[in-house]
Amino acid sequence: MTPPHADEARDYRWRLSMKQTDWAHALAALAAEIDYANFKKAVHERPDQQQEQRVSVDLERDAAGADGRGRRWAAEGGATF
Repeated sequence: MTPPHADEARDYRWRLSMKQTDWAHALAALAAEIDYANFKKAVHERPDQQQEQRVSVDLERDAAGADGRGRRWAAEGGATF
């Protein structure tokens, strides 16, 4: 993995590079640490995560939109909530 570096001209200021296999191993290790069956319930039960819970609900509402188009988008292969 390369050290993180900053580039003000890029869409994301901070970047680093790593091999795809290293990224896959890192994600697998993080996934193995998950100790809950229901993300929303786990967030709700942790007082230090109340802000994140509100943001999650806001994202869901915004993704669905007032007319429900977000649900159709999800059914067509977009992100699901």
